[in-house]
Amino acid sequence: MKKGILLLIVLLVTGLKSFYIFAQSISMRDVHPMSIEAGEPIVCYSTDKNVHTYVPFRKNLEALASSRLSETPNAVFEVTFNGFNNAEKEAFLYACDIWSSLLTSAVPIRIEVSMRTDMPEGALASTGSGLDANFKNAQKMNTLYVISLAEKMAGVDLNNPSDPDIVMFYNKDRDFYTGLDGATPGGTFDMVSISLHEIGHGLGFYTRTFVDDNGRGQFGIGVGGFPTVYARAMENSAFENIFDTYSLTNPSVALGDQLTGNDLYFRSSSFVTGSLPRI
Repeated sequence: MKKGILLLIVLLVTGLKSFYIFAQSISMRDVHPMSIEAGEPIVCYSTDKNVHTYVPFRKNLEALASSRLSETPNAVFEVTFNGFNNAEKEAFLYACDIWSSLLTSAVPIRIEVSMRTDMPEGALASTGSGLDANFKNAQKMNTLYVISLAEKMAGVDLNNPSDPDIVMFYNKDRDFYTGLDGATPGGTFDMVSISLHEIGHGLGFYTRTFVDDNGRGQFGIGVGGFPTVYARAMENSAFENIFDTYSLTNPSVALGDQLTGNDLYFRSSSFVTGSLPRI
């Protein structure tokens, strides 16, 4: 039996290549470049229960990348390890190789990843990234992009070249399986699968939305009130994009109902209307 890992990324890699672009009506007086050194990290938690589940996310990515792994990478990851043994490094770099074959960027993606013993109870790993908005060549104004995606669009480093674009922490007290075959024994966590998931967060696959105890939904806390570019691609079954149109008050119970109503989909030109992946 394998440890159950809830992978919250609900999209195919092709969604990285092109987001559906909505018309925008924004006064340039309201557009100002913004850079945030480190967004609030995303903490991924685990369960101590062995469950009979299979999450095909890893296999899907491996299948997409299998014909490209021997070729020159389309994107280069530069990784700094702290506290990782050689087997853990190999598993993490294997995940990087899969992602690199599926992406294109002229700017290297720098990751600093460390083992820690002081993570929150139940935490498996966490990922944080700098955020940029209204930079040169940004596809959408007043929209947050993680630094690696912003640099791909800008074509240059937007932070200090000696600083990481993505910062990750792994819980050293967890038992990680470092094999590359996916045959994860019971009581352990597959390092490759976790790394694919965490790198995905670092590349911008998250919404940065919140619902408080009173049911009020909110986005853009501490980051200028802007949504992430991932959030801008979300819409409900009535084809209403709740972030692009700002049709709902932020914060509000109405926005909270949208975020928790199990009726949100990811809009991408890679999918036809009616077959959008549910978030």
